[in-house]
Amino acid sequence: MKPFTDQVEAPKAAREIATVALFGEFGPPILTAARSFRDAGIDAVVLGIGSGKPSLWSNAVRSAALMPPGDVGTPAGISALNKFIQQTNAQALLTFWDPQMLWVAANQDSLPPGCKLLMSSKEALGAVQSKHDQLQVAQRCGFSVLPTWDLSQPDDVCRIDQSAYPVCLRPSAPQGVKPTFKAEVLQSPSELKAFLAGRTWGPEPLLVQPFLPHPSVVIHGVRSESGELLALEGFIAPMKFEGISLELRPFRRDEKIAECCRNFVDEVGITGPFHFDLLYSAETGGFYYLEINARLGGTTDKVFRLGFDEPLLTLAAYGFEVPIRPYRAPKGRSVVNRKAVLKHMFCVAQGRLSPLDYPIAGWFHHLLLSLRCLLWDKDSIASARDLRGTWLFFRGGPRSAASSRRSAHQWMMRILRHD
Repeated sequence: MKPFTDQVEAPKAAREIATVALFGEFGPPILTAARSFRDAGIDAVVLGIGSGKPSLWSNAVRSAALMPPGDVGTPAGISALNKFIQQTNAQALLTFWDPQMLWVAANQDSLPPGCKLLMSSKEALGAVQSKHDQLQVAQRCGFSVLPTWDLSQPDDVCRIDQSAYPVCLRPSAPQGVKPTFKAEVLQSPSELKAFLAGRTWGPEPLLVQPFLPHPSVVIHGVRSESGELLALEGFIAPMKFEGISLELRPFRRDEKIAECCRNFVDEVGITGPFHFDLLYSAETGGFYYLEINARLGGTTDKVFRLGFDEPLLTLAAYGFEVPIRPYRAPKGRSVVNRKAVLKHMFCVAQGRLSPLDYPIAGWFHHLLLSLRCLLWDKDSIASARDLRGTWLFFRGGPRSAASSRRSAHQWMMRILRHD
């Protein structure tokens, strides 16, 4: 089986780099980036978001500081970020969540000129914030898109084709929905109306599509500032939990989908790391577009464990000289996050399976699948070279993370208003 791959040499005339600043909250993406840079002989310094005393999250982190959640999205936050970059002599800044990236990109001129932002432009980031807008770009670029109905108000439910049920409901912009949600499967118009009751959203619509119980294919890529695709690799999720990839393994090449991905990132102007989420039908060989994220994300730790060094490729995309090894899709075991597997087993034991959990099977089958993952698959986080980061992750993160999460919605809305 040939791996889905598209790699070229890194840009020439690259410059050396000694220190990268990481800005964001503790989690698999930032932990993976720190380890990737450490392995390449590059110092990682972290400006976390939270209150209390800063601590080193990982053995791969040289130094750390904290930004109070209330400062994110404000001039005081930009001043703190500026000071941190200057104190650590960071030559590049990597940010991990869309609202933070938009805020930093909008204030790029206020940051030290010698520090390179490892992200797409403000315009490119803004172009993919709406899943509604993404679907339009995806269709132009050749992706297959499921029939979609926009819900701007509850009365729009009557416009949905009755034959489309069961349907999957997703926000076009999650930050505009209260109470927020990621995705929900509804079996009938009455269930959909009941779910919408008490919710407000706007100006972006909610998106309704037919629900297909298929596995997901995640395509990770990195595009340079000059427009070269440094890498484009596919991975399949044979198990999903709460709509998120639970198990990941390499996936075969599909040239048509690779071309669609190239067309999309070229049209929008995305640079740096990105990943597409697609539905895949093994029966028909068809792919259906779901979304793109122009950043490191929730599967970055898994693909890194499979040998795809997305953080290091990101440095190469922005002109830094880094030691990149050609990717070779490994054979054998898949990769999981064992913490997520344990959560899945706990939910299965409580009878809390949902239609978003794949494969469609009974609780006993799911329990056996999770047990096999737990005992056989490789873990994406556990590392003998980073016992501190491993322990902190399985413990539940830094103690200051709780206060950060409580303030997350407030500062996210502040960032969006400033944008």
